[in-house]
Formats: sequence, structure tokens, C-alpha cells
Amino acid sequence: MSLRVTPNPPWSAVPGVPVLHRGLFLGKLLRPPPVPGLLDRPRLDALIDDAVDAGSLIVSAPAGAGKTQAVLAWTRRQRSPRAVAWLTLDEGDRDPVRLLRYLVAAMAGTPPGGQALGALSVAPGTTSVDEALLVQVSTAMARLQDDVVLVLDDFDAVVGSAAEELLAKVLRYPPQQVRLVVLGRVEPGLGQSRLRLLGYVRELDETDLAFTHEELTQLLVLRGRPLPTPQTAELLERTVGWAAGIGIVAAALHHRALPEGVHEGVSLATDYLLDEVLAAQPPDVQTVLIRAATADPVCGDLVDALGGGPDGGRTLARLHHDHLFLGRLDDREDERTWYHWHPLFRAALQARALQTEPAATARRHLLAARWHREAGSAVEAVRHALAGGDPGWAAALLGESWVELAVAGESALVRSLLHLFDEDLRSTQPELAVVCSFLRLRDRDLEDAARCATTAASLSHRLPPGRRQDTVRAMSTVIRLHVATLTGELVDGDLRSGALEQIDRLGGRGGYLPRRERELLALLLHHLGAYEGVHLLGDPRERLERALDYAQDLGTPELVLRTRAQLALAELAAGRLHAARRWASEVVTAEREGRGPGPHATTAAHAALGGVELLQGQLAGALQHLSQALDDLEPADRVNHLRVLVLTHSTLLTLDRVSSARSQLDTLEDLVADREPPAWGRAMLRVLQVDQMVAEGHHGDALDQLRLEHGPPDPGDQVIRATWQGDVLRRAGRPEEARSLLRGVLRTGGRSPAMLFAQVSFALVEDALGCSEEALDELDRALVVSSSESLIYPYLRLGRDVRPLLLRLLDRGTMHDELLTAVLDRLHPERPGGPLSWQFEPLTPREREVLRAVQGWATNEEVAARMFISANTLRTHMKHIHRKLGTTSRREAVVRGRDLGII
Repeated sequence: MSLRVTPNPPWSAVPGVPVLHRGLFLGKLLRPPPVPGLLDRPRLDALIDDAVDAGSLIVSAPAGAGKTQAVLAWTRRQRSPRAVAWLTLDEGDRDPVRLLRYLVAAMAGTPPGGQALGALSVAPGTTSVDEALLVQVSTAMARLQDDVVLVLDDFDAVVGSAAEELLAKVLRYPPQQVRLVVLGRVEPGLGQSRLRLLGYVRELDETDLAFTHEELTQLLVLRGRPLPTPQTAELLERTVGWAAGIGIVAAALHHRALPEGVHEGVSLATDYLLDEVLAAQPPDVQTVLIRAATADPVCGDLVDALGGGPDGGRTLARLHHDHLFLGRLDDREDERTWYHWHPLFRAALQARALQTEPAATARRHLLAARWHREAGSAVEAVRHALAGGDPGWAAALLGESWVELAVAGESALVRSLLHLFDEDLRSTQPELAVVCSFLRLRDRDLEDAARCATTAASLSHRLPPGRRQDTVRAMSTVIRLHVATLTGELVDGDLRSGALEQIDRLGGRGGYLPRRERELLALLLHHLGAYEGVHLLGDPRERLERALDYAQDLGTPELVLRTRAQLALAELAAGRLHAARRWASEVVTAEREGRGPGPHATTAAHAALGGVELLQGQLAGALQHLSQALDDLEPADRVNHLRVLVLTHSTLLTLDRVSSARSQLDTLEDLVADREPPAWGRAMLRVLQVDQMVAEGHHGDALDQLRLEHGPPDPGDQVIRATWQGDVLRRAGRPEEARSLLRGVLRTGGRSPAMLFAQVSFALVEDALGCSEEALDELDRALVVSSSESLIYPYLRLGRDVRPLLLRLLDRGTMHDELLTAVLDRLHPERPGGPLSWQFEPLTPREREVLRAVQGWATNEEVAARMFISANTLRTHMKHIHRKLGTTSRREAVVRGRDLGII
């Protein structure tokens, strides 16, 4: 093979197109015309600039992705202007000789190329390209004085041919002055792996070419058809930024108004996909595509199940490689390779399926539902069962899966699935009725939640005995228990006995329990334990600990944290303060790290920590946690609201903030008047009313409020009431009656905070009756209870009365000197005729400045502006001040600061 020189090409007079050889199509060497209204896209220009600077660019993307137009626009706006040679390939260019002739002609049409390659031409009759010819062409390219960008458009026309092998060979030793840009629908075989390693090639795909929201908005404005933001977002979602689809819709909007214009444009875009993409595939591939589009996402095994062939995985991989509107999903946890369809392409395939195989479409959806159920993909199974026209089976599938989803915290997903069913099915299918109940509970519509749960239980007999029936009955019980836990309502004993029966049946089957049974057991144990804790029905800790074991075994962090919050409350009620602090702290830590289990659990955790801080004498910390509990509180959570108010009132009274305590008590009385509280709530309300009256100096009214009853108290809330009755009698100067009542309390045994209060009060009664040694002995026994849990609240609450007795015990000697000294350190010498004073953590100079600044009527925003700080910074300072002073409002902080001489 040889090269000959053509000094004066016969067609050199054609303007702008140098023609070195006869028989070439001139149009292949011309750049395509730009689309009218082409948008400047600096983002894409920068990507192409970087790639061309590196050496070469390969753009592989589906039809209509905007490959050609993106590069065409870049040629006019490139960062470092270079000469551009353009060649559009076709099937004829699979011949390497023909391709070489066009390459030489294209590059010779540029100023640098005309000088270096203008004298080359392929000799007539040449049928192959040998090494000598390549060397001469490569040598001529090396003579280029300036860079030339060679754009090869529609490269997929030569993929798999000898011409492609020729280009791969040239690129093995890439000419330094030639910058290659390859555009095609499929990835070329040009040795990209080696080129990537050398840093010589960059690649763009449909993701890079897709329009962003901002670019789409700009394009619609440029085309004179701007859309409102919601419609723009919807169009972007449906087209996934696909340039051709956006262009078709924009053109349709010139003729039609919203929403008809968008609908017509989308319809035309799907027609384009059928004509330009699907029709270009072999018949067997078309069949696979139409059947596989039944599911989204899709994997090879699922394609096989849908009748798409025996090797669906390989087919999908090839289609993905060829950029056939099929993206790969890399965030799935199983070992399969999953793909997702472009929404418009899937819509086009589904439309063709209804045309070609209308009867088979529903059947394929049911096949997909069965496959997903066996694979453990419950959500997709439900959706396909509904699409396949079998709502009864879909309801059963949702009944099988929703508990797992709920335990995992996927209530939004459960809601979206439920909305796929019509209203009649929701009220007549037991599984759907219990799902409705769960969602009503999530919405805090407690009455409707309980009603739906009762309906579900009454419909459960329609289900065959076994797993489905057990699930509906157990979840109905769980929801009714939870409603009763939130409201404080004591439901009939059948609910608790039914829960115990279901727990025994599920847990007594022996062997390793399937996941569903463990989920149900975890939920039943958790909610039964919480319900028993609210109503003081035995010791709920054993049930809650079992629930925690199941939740940890199941790997459900939300249920783990919710159970820890309930355990914290149960441990607090039992006087196990260290354990309560540990459980509650884990919940609060998770909340701060963004892993919170929801407001009900976080409120319970902060309430438990507030109670622990109160009982251990950390009063400022108690108010801080109780304030946070109120911030997190949900309106429907009446029981936790009751807990927080009770603990806050006790803390405020211990701090001698009588007026603030009265405000809390008023709120508590309003809450109780609205709805009957649990038994302990009634008892504590009486106690707090008595405490308030005693603090205000109304001992007689306090006794009337308690309606004294002599004799041993009954278990439960009577222990609390009798303890406070005895203490009020002591304060009222009636020690004999107090001794009788408190002795009856102590006979009941136990180590709760109320029992410790009874012990300390009893010691004071004995001392008042002249039994000094007996009083010291009782106080010493109380210290035994206090020591293990650092429980010192009773001493602080009775501070002025008990301090002399504590000092005498210290003089006599005790094995608990360290604890006794710590308690005495918390108590200051009493002021004549008044309560004890308290020490507070000192304020920083900046906090003192803030406290002085918030005096008066200026708003927080005005104070912040005056201090040249942000409102958020001011709020942070105030939060620290409240914690240190034990206050809850700005006015209280100012008053407390004045009392302490801070301002």
C-alpha cells in the first residue's frame, strides 16, 4: 500500500469543506446544525474542557440524551480554543479503509490539519490498512503545529468492527496533538482501561448529560414556556433530565396549555422511545424488555421468573452496558445485581405490553408478587399483587409484612402501601383494619386507633387459624395497650389477660422462633410492660427486659430505644436510680446523635432522668431534663405529661419556689380534670396539693384534703397517700397518729423512694415522741436504702426538720459517714423561721451580662440585637442560666438573680 500526493484536490473550491478524495459524502464532515433555543450549560462545558485537556473524551449515553448537542455547543465555547474536525459515522465506516479516508479528510479540513495532512490520500484500489500506512498517517499527525479536536459522532455504528480495532490501535500510541471525542449510544472498545490508567481518557454518561432542575428551569424560560416550580419538578422526575424528552415536552407546550401540553409531550416522548430505541432491538431482545418492564427495580432472577429467558442477568447487564435506559442500583443489600428503568422507557414498554400481550400483563404482575414474596421483598410483593388484580392476596401480603416494617420504623412506607387499597377493603379486611389502626396511632388519633384495633380483632375470625390470625389479634392487643398507656386509661382485665395468653402461646411453641413470632413477642412484651408500669400492675421490668432481648436479637434499634425508655421509668419507680439513669441516658444520647426513637420515648427518657436527678438531689439538672421532656411532649401523651408535672412540682417545692410550684399544680389539676388519671396520678395529685398547702402554711387544709384514714394502708397508691398523711400529721403536731400510720406503711416493705420518705418521716416522729435512739436507728436504716442509689431527695425535702437529727447521727457514728456528710453539705444552715437555702452553680461573666440585659420588657430579638449577638446565641445563654439557677422562664431567672444578688 502506498500514499500519493494530490496537490490540488479537484473539489478544493467547495467553501469550508476540504475534500481530499473522490466519493466521500460531504455531509459526514459537516457539524450538525444546532437545535433552536439551545441552552448554555457551563457545567457540561467545564466537564468537556477538562476531558479534552486530559487527552480524549468518550460520551456513551442513550438516544436523545443530548450527546451531539452538548459537544456541538462546547465547540463554540471551549475554554482553550482549538480547531475541531467533525465526522459523523455510519454503517459504511465499518470498513477501515473508508474510515481512514474520512479521518484524514476531516482533519485536513482544519487549518493545522491542512498543513500536516493535506497532501495525503489513499491510493485507488486499497482494500486494507497495513502498518506502513498507519505509520505514515501517524507521522503526518505528529507534524500538527496546533491541537485538533477530532469528534467521531454516532460511533456505535462501527462498534465491533475492524474499523473499531483500527482506532483502538491508533489510540494505543495517541498522537499528542490530536484530542479525540467519541460519541455513541454504547461504550466503544477502544482500550479504555489502559487509557484510564494513563489518565488519557475521561468519560461522560447519561447522568452527566441529564438536565438539573436549574438547567431545566432556564431552558423552559428560554423556550418561552416557563412552568411553576411543582410542575418543573414533576417534569424533571418523569424525564430524569433526559434531553429529548424535555425537548419534546417543551415543543408540545407551544401548542397546548397545562396540563394537556405536558401529557401530550410525554406521550410523544414514549412514542419516540418505541420508534427509536425499542424498534432498533432484535425481536428476542424486544420480548425480554417488554416482559422485564413489569417490575422496577428488576434483576436477572426476576426477569427469568417473568418469562424473559433463561439468562436474564446477562441480558440486563448487556442492556445496561449499551445504555438502553437501564440504570444500575448499587445500594441494594442482597447479592443480586439490580437495575432500574428510565420512567418514560418503562411506560413505553408497558404500553407496548398492553398492545401485544394484554392478557399476560396481570399474570406477570402476580408472578412478580410471588417472586418478591419468596425473596422477602414484601413491599414490592404487595404492589405487584394489586397491579395483578388480586387485592385480597395483596392485603394478606401486607398483613404478613407490616409488623416488620413498623418495628423498623417504616410507618411512612406502611402508609403509602395502605393508600393503594380502596376504603371498602380497609374496613372489611382484618389485616388492613389493623394497619389502619396502627397509622391512626401514629397520627395520635387515639380514639380512632382503639376503634380500628377493636374492629380488626372482631374480624380476625375470618382468617384461617394460624399465623395471619395470630398477627391480627396480637397487633390489635398491642395498639389497645399503647393507647391505654398514653391516656392512662385502665382497660378491662380481659385486655391484659388476653395479652398474657398471646405471649404464652407465641413463646411456648418451643425451639427457635421464626422472625415474625419474635417481632410479635417483642411488641406484646414491650407494650404490656409499659401498660403495667403506668397502672402499677406488678413489676413490669421482667417483661421489658424480655422485650429488649427480642428487639436486640431482631436488630430493630427503634424498638430497642423505646424499650430502654420504658425500663428507665420502671427502674425509677422501683427506686433503682443508677439503672434508670443508664437506660434513659442511652435514649437521650441516641436522640442527640439523630437516632431518636420518637417523641414518646424521648419524653419518657428525659422524664426518667429528671426523676433520677430530683431523687439524687441534682435539682438544677432535674429542671433541665423536665423542661426538655415538656419540649418533646406530644399532646396525646397524657401520662408522660402527668409524670413531668408531678416531678417538676416536687423539684420547685424543694427549691422553695412556692409560687412557681403553684403554677405547675394548677396545670396538673386542669390535666386531671380533663380526663381521669391512673390511680397513682390521683394519689400524687392529693400529695402535691397537700405539699402545696403545707408550703403555704395551711396545715389544717392539708389534713382535710387527705381525708385521713387510720390503720394500715392498702398496697399501691395507698402507700404514697398514707406516707404523706403521716408526714402532715407530724408537721401538724399529732405525732401519735403519724406514728401509727407510718408504721403501717413500713410494714409493707420495699425500697422505693416513697418508702424511704416514710422511713425518714418515721424517724422524725420517733424523735418528736422522745425516742431519740429509736429515731437515730431508723435514720441509720434509711441511709442503708439511700447509699446504694445515692437517693437523698427525702432529706432535702425535709431539710430544716431533719438536719438536726442528721447532725446527731453523725456525732453518734454511722457506717455511712460519707453519704451523711454529702447530704449535710447540700443543706445550708437554716434561716430563722424559714426554709433552707440552696447553692447554685455560679454564672459566667457573660451569663451575668445576659441576665442583666433581659430585665424589662424588650423581646429576646431586641435584647440580642442590642448585645450584637444572634437570637440563637441568646437562647443558648438563657438555657445555661436556667440550668444553673433552676428556673424555667425569663422572669423567674431575673427574680432569682435579684434574690441571689447576681443582678
